[in-house]
Amino acid sequence: KGVHDLIEAISLRKNELKDVDFVFAGEGPERDHLIELAHDRNIEAQVQFLGWIGGEEKIESLSKSDIFVLPSYEEGMPNALLEAMASGCACIATRVGGCPDMIPDNRFGLLITPGDVKSLSDALVDLASNHVKRQVIGAAARKRVLQYNDIVKASEKFWKIFNGVRENQ
Repeated sequence: KGVHDLIEAISLRKNELKDVDFVFAGEGPERDHLIELAHDRNIEAQVQFLGWIGGEEKIESLSKSDIFVLPSYEEGMPNALLEAMASGCACIATRVGGCPDMIPDNRFGLLITPGDVKSLSDALVDLASNHVKRQVIGAAARKRVLQYNDIVKASEKFWKIFNGVRENQ
């Protein structure tokens, strides 16, 4: 999912990001390698690997976060990004799958090219160093998710589409 790029991005600008704590959630076959990479890049004091979290623990973790990063190389419509946006996090994501539709024009988060470690590093420093920008982007992201992804509104849209298809057959 591009997490190795995130570790490299942190290490590129570790002096500017020295006061930022990074929390990684999730499991996968790369976990041990990522922990070792963080150690090799001398950023292990800044990173914490939680493993898989869900439910209330995930909600609490997102509510404590200022920035959410999804550096994926491939995605569909990432629920994790929707959850982070709904939590009011300023988000950084890659231009893959549904991410550009969720974050159009960089108004609701920042988009980068997958694998572009320098751009990811620049985006991290930009958001980490600008409290007002984080707040504005996070609030706009939350409003957008609540406006377009509310379960009731989504159900209404689905039924309108479904009924329109049935009527046209």
